[in-house]
Amino acid sequence: PGSPKATAEAKTLRDERSAEARATDEQMPEELAKVSGEARKYKYANALSGVRSLLRRMAGVKKNEDQLKAREESLCRQQAIHEKFLAAARQKLRTGPVPLPFNIETKFDDMKWKVSRVDYDNVATLDSIPSNKAPSLERHLGEFKPDEQYNLYMLLLPKELTADGHKALVAFCQERGLTVQAELHMRQANELRLSI
Repeated sequence: PGSPKATAEAKTLRDERSAEARATDEQMPEELAKVSGEARKYKYANALSGVRSLLRRMAGVKKNEDQLKAREESLCRQQAIHEKFLAAARQKLRTGPVPLPFNIETKFDDMKWKVSRVDYDNVATLDSIPSNKAPSLERHLGEFKPDEQYNLYMLLLPKELTADGHKALVAFCQERGLTVQAELHMRQANELRLSI
């Protein structure tokens, strides 16, 4: 029981915080869509920054906090598997280009390709097979179709992944709408956890 003035100020402050939380709650789907866009472009630092900003603004709103913490964890996993992918790609490509055992969509019909470089700016350099059939292509990883991105990951990542590696691939696949692949990696992660 405080003075009427203190009670009125406290109520005004609660109302302002409530209005701010509602506004942020309404903006959350739009903000999360931006975060997803950044993640699909492999800009994980930007995506994580966006989620952490939302977390600060939504502090105290339990349902949103839990969702945002799960989103942050998913982005951290994706970032970790992406760093592993870049390191593995660099290692494998030291011995020469790696032929793609799958088709990719380009303006050149029915062309076979090999990946000759993947750099830390997330640009893949592709050369045609044979080399004189088409010019080299440089394409940002985010410009590949989701299934092509996944196939590149699976081609260049180590064949033996840990349970955490598979969980990271679950997050990667879910981000790109690859439900079947996400379920496959979830099963593999669970099997590895059970065998320990």
